[in-house]
Amino acid sequence: MILGYRIIHQKICWLLFLSCILPVRANAWQEGYNFRKKITIPKTKVIATNDLTDFVFLLELQDTTLRFISGQCQSNRVSGYSRPDICFSTANGTELRLSAQVEQYNPNTGRLLCWVSLPMLSALGTQSPATSLYIYYGSSMVADPYSISAVTTWHGAVAIWHMDPEGDSGSVRNGADQDPSAKAIGFHLTTANYVEGKIGKAVHLQGSPSRMTGLKDTSTRFAISGWIKIDQRGKEQVIVSNRSENGGYELCVGSGGDIQIRIYNYGFRYELISTTILTEATWYFVGVSLQDKVLALSVNGIEEGSTRHVDLKIAGGGIISIGSSVNSDRYFTGMLDELRIRHDAKNMGHLSVEYANQNNTLAFYSLGNEETSAMAYSKGPIFTGTVDDNWLNPANWSILEVPSAAGTINIAKNKIARLSGVARSTQQLLLEENAVLHVQSDLTAHCLVTLKAGARIIIDGDRVLQLDGNIQNAGIIATEDGRLLFAGDRAQQISGAGYVRVANFSVQKNTANLVIQLLQSIYVIHSLTLDWGIVETHDNLTLGLSNDGITAQYFQTAGQVQAALIGSVAIEKYIKGGFIYPGTGRGWRLLSSPVYQIRSASLPQFDLHELQNAMFITGKEGANNGFDNSPLDGNTIYTHVENLYGALTDRYQPIQNMDQKIPLGDGVFVFSRGSRLIPDAFTREIVSPPFINPDGYVVTYRGNVWTTDLIKTLYNSHKGELGDGFNLLGNPYPFSIKWGALITSGLSPFIWLYDPINQSYDVTDDPNATINPGTGFFVKVNPEVNSGSLVFKGYQSTAIASRLSVQPAMQALSVTIIKDDFMQRYKIVLTPDGTDGGKRASAEKIGTGIVSIAGISPERKKLSIDRRGSLAQPIDILLSVQGQLSGKYFLRFDGLETFQPATRITLEDRFLKQRIPFSGTVQSYPFDIDKSKSETEGDNRFLLHIDGSAAAHQDDKNITVYPNPFTDVFFVKTKAALPENMNIRIRDMLGNLVLTRKWKNTEKNGVVTISGMSLNKGIYFLELIDSATDIIFKFAKVIKQ
Repeated sequence: MILGYRIIHQKICWLLFLSCILPVRANAWQEGYNFRKKITIPKTKVIATNDLTDFVFLLELQDTTLRFISGQCQSNRVSGYSRPDICFSTANGTELRLSAQVEQYNPNTGRLLCWVSLPMLSALGTQSPATSLYIYYGSSMVADPYSISAVTTWHGAVAIWHMDPEGDSGSVRNGADQDPSAKAIGFHLTTANYVEGKIGKAVHLQGSPSRMTGLKDTSTRFAISGWIKIDQRGKEQVIVSNRSENGGYELCVGSGGDIQIRIYNYGFRYELISTTILTEATWYFVGVSLQDKVLALSVNGIEEGSTRHVDLKIAGGGIISIGSSVNSDRYFTGMLDELRIRHDAKNMGHLSVEYANQNNTLAFYSLGNEETSAMAYSKGPIFTGTVDDNWLNPANWSILEVPSAAGTINIAKNKIARLSGVARSTQQLLLEENAVLHVQSDLTAHCLVTLKAGARIIIDGDRVLQLDGNIQNAGIIATEDGRLLFAGDRAQQISGAGYVRVANFSVQKNTANLVIQLLQSIYVIHSLTLDWGIVETHDNLTLGLSNDGITAQYFQTAGQVQAALIGSVAIEKYIKGGFIYPGTGRGWRLLSSPVYQIRSASLPQFDLHELQNAMFITGKEGANNGFDNSPLDGNTIYTHVENLYGALTDRYQPIQNMDQKIPLGDGVFVFSRGSRLIPDAFTREIVSPPFINPDGYVVTYRGNVWTTDLIKTLYNSHKGELGDGFNLLGNPYPFSIKWGALITSGLSPFIWLYDPINQSYDVTDDPNATINPGTGFFVKVNPEVNSGSLVFKGYQSTAIASRLSVQPAMQALSVTIIKDDFMQRYKIVLTPDGTDGGKRASAEKIGTGIVSIAGISPERKKLSIDRRGSLAQPIDILLSVQGQLSGKYFLRFDGLETFQPATRITLEDRFLKQRIPFSGTVQSYPFDIDKSKSETEGDNRFLLHIDGSAAAHQDDKNITVYPNPFTDVFFVKTKAALPENMNIRIRDMLGNLVLTRKWKNTEKNGVVTISGMSLNKGIYFLELIDSATDIIFKFAKVIKQ
């Protein structure tokens, strides 16, 4: 009655056979198994005059050591699969592996029904010592229940039917045959007919037409045994028969309730009838046999009749019928269990002991204490990769099926496995030497994960590998995009000689006080997220760099109640370099530190030695002050002191020595010469000019992270200088922050960042502006106050504050000068609260750059952001434009769509003496700078004209459109001669391009004919563009009616 595999809450049953016939030395331990217990069968249970050979012992066991509890990593002794990882051996003298067949195993309860073949069972009437055997468990070795060794458990039996259905077919496989077709086929039977029986499952036959048929049996010898329980008497009922035309047998229940065995031989019939009368709903163990002209019958291990005759024989039978005669009549009503047909019979003493064993299994033996192997072995099925690398291919597994969720997984040495499909989970996970696991679907390992030398786990795509237990890693865990998640309800540690390099690392323990110890290197590429739990770094955590040089971000639940990061962290920052000429990687940077090393008066401070590990830092008196020696002892690192005199750049102050500490949240101004680690760096960067244009390199900060609020008090010394009010700060956190999320008081709405490519300060008022870890920036205290403040709000600094989430509607135009990789932006903002001139509503420009642009206020101040009032009157703004090289430049206009459609925006190029109107969303104007001609750059070449008044809606006085309004066709006439080749563009009120034409003016008569038939009724703007220069030279408004 083998129980079939069932889903959760049902018993998991299999036929499992584990056998080995090779002897090993006395008291040896069965290799591959971690635990064992001794089973002893007292001789008082074996009532026989002689020791019994080839006795198949039924072991019924419910033991917590065989129980598998998901997530209970330390207490589980077994792998947790429906096929238990067990085997048996003798315990008397020389230890032999024993054949065994599992009929039922439930890993959730630890209940086991198993048949063990004993070479000899010591009987009460002999001098032999009591029989002992070991049950071994906890291994990676499980076997095919229908292997050659498995079916020989029954020593050549014709059929062993445990009455366990095969799937939903209602049929039962023969436990003594490898051939899957050698089964008892059920007719009018379903899985509902298979119920709990005497030993595991039994088939409940309910009379006509339910029956079964088996293989053909033509032998002239037989031995049949089984358990029966009738539902009713009063009719003859066939239990099993192989009647043929001339021979065969029938085992029946007579109408009076007795057991009858009949044999047939060409018209002769011989029979025996039991003296026992069966009672309904009661189990009976029945045995009949024909051997050496002796016909015998027993009930419950007691012989009830036998006959011997020289002519007692049987002719060959046919197909075996179970539950009815071969003619499909005399149907059986009741249960059948453990039906066996053999060709060799056991003596009555043997049958008597079988009955005693099977009738009360738990009383038949005693169980010893657990013993543990001196050597630890892995448990669970092995991915052998026999066919390919597909996890989902059963042929790739040692158990010849894809492992279920509960249990342990082993990847064999040098094998590659790819896990795909739905999310899966396992208990323990072991990768042998040089094994590779590609995680292509989410995978959870609840218990120990072990990677041996050279092994790799690769998390592909955006998949998640969740680990709830300890990790012993002598290999590599890696991903470019996926996530490594530490979770579960236990403390964890990761250790070993290997390392971890993952895109995303998350901690989400079930409770906040659980500790994760990082005892090996973990390198994070994109993000570290702490939701619940405490991470102790032990100096093994690095927030590294992505392929594009962005530092990995650290996110933590607000506050330190739910999560905490304890210990030193390494945070990498990429210093860009290798810029194209005239730029150079050798130049200034605004930096800060995302970690701190000490706390003074409870305030965190950082030192500068981490910078010196990456670059040369020189200064006054060289090595005497901890600096690197240099020929000039020029200063490398400066702080900024607002209280000094002069412009912003005049208020930098060099550090005095390398032991100087900087308050966390302050910035420093650093001259970067490049990495000190490149070959001959000192000569190439400090000693022998011309110095190199260094490539980018990495600075690694090491220290503790600060994640809570940090308040900075800032000052304006009112010295009447351009540098008044500027204060140098730095992002104090290991994550990017938003300018609009910082809490400010008494400060202007701007921040100034340094662009090392253009060698210039850029200013922005965008609340979404991002300040990356390790980045310095300037803010300015308003001129009407002496001091202000800025509060870094920890993780609240990553999102825009509600006060800035809704911005008033603005008309904003950005004009960006571009040459190759160099660019700088000027921005004009029109708001009702704006003011003309360089007051606090506007941001003054600081310095120049390789390319430079600024707006010039009426007070002749150069501004980077120019806030003005509404367009009640036209605005004219001189643009100061500069470039270090001669050549082609561009002015790019962004934000045109923020203006009213009728607003006229025109760029006047005074050098080329032309006016260019703009509309739409983005426009670009190309121009040249000639360094030999000062008039091609400077403060007087470009004038930006913005006119929102009614006058701006009139047509260009040099152009006439008629008829206007028009119906289908209109004409354009100009006072000046038109170029021969022109592009014509027509835009709607939103600036969208709705019509374009190329026009060739062969007559050059100053008149253009345009078809507007495809246009809808409305107002449009006409642009005439010279094809040779791509410059708009005429502009007009037209109306279609």
